[in-house]
Amino acid sequence: MKTRLLGIQIDNIPEESVLKDIDSFLLSQKQHYIVTVNPEFLVLAQKDEEFFHILNKADLVVPDGFGLKFVSFFFPPLIEENITGIFLTEHLLKEAQRKNHKIAILKPLKALSLKKDIEKSLKLKYPSLKFLIIENEDREKIAQEIKKFQAEILFVTLGAPKQEKFIVDNLNKLKSIKLAIGVGGSFDFITEKVKRAPKFLQFIGLEWFWRFLQEPRYRFKRILKAVFVFSFLVFKEKMINPFFYRPNVACLLYKKEKNKYFIFLAKRVDHKNHWQIPQGGLDGESIEKAAIRELREETGVKNISVKGVFKNVHKYK
Repeated sequence: MKTRLLGIQIDNIPEESVLKDIDSFLLSQKQHYIVTVNPEFLVLAQKDEEFFHILNKADLVVPDGFGLKFVSFFFPPLIEENITGIFLTEHLLKEAQRKNHKIAILKPLKALSLKKDIEKSLKLKYPSLKFLIIENEDREKIAQEIKKFQAEILFVTLGAPKQEKFIVDNLNKLKSIKLAIGVGGSFDFITEKVKRAPKFLQFIGLEWFWRFLQEPRYRFKRILKAVFVFSFLVFKEKMINPFFYRPNVACLLYKKEKNKYFIFLAKRVDHKNHWQIPQGGLDGESIEKAAIRELREETGVKNISVKGVFKNVHKYK
């Protein structure tokens, strides 16, 4: 089941199902990438269109942040489980060691955990794990190192949205990688450069408060965005926007003649030099039915067949 918040489709499934999906990704011949979204991600995606699409195109979008679960209490369906980046990182490291998968870690040149810190911690906690740590900004050299090592799992620790954009821009060039995931500062917990909150705070969803106490100046703006800005945007989307916007379908009508494709564009009479594809309200119908109705009403074309439906939600005025 998926939950939509601020236009982002989040996989609202149990932890067990998430881990099963990950196992299937590693067995697949296709490449996959996972994102762990928190409220900051969703706020950022409202102004970064590329990031918005990257999140919606991910193979698995995991809720990571108490704020997501909190707002779902007021705007169901309820997000049952909060699955953190550090949890998925540790799971993947254990699985990689157990199943003999090679992993690569791409980290920035300047970071809290140095390359030697990560190497030492991984050798201590996962003694038989085969890993490669890359500190390089040259994408060609990164690709060469991964190809030479034949890594199957890629952890990118560049922070959002840089890490997600790197994955999407480069995954198809990294042929050996089966699964990629942006994990932010997760390796800082593994090296113990950053202490995790006590278990009871993690359980009741107050790990963010623990982090605030550790780094109040650094965390203040992030918490402001994750708690107040995020909550306001969700309230606006759920309670205010429905009075000003309506569910809408836009239709790309085309035909093929003599190996050429012709796309229908209409010029509006009420807006000078404004051209657009046919569109209109869903009016309670499915996307397919509403699209056919609008096309027949606006173009008069009767012989229509549906070739594809794209269900991602986009907002515009």
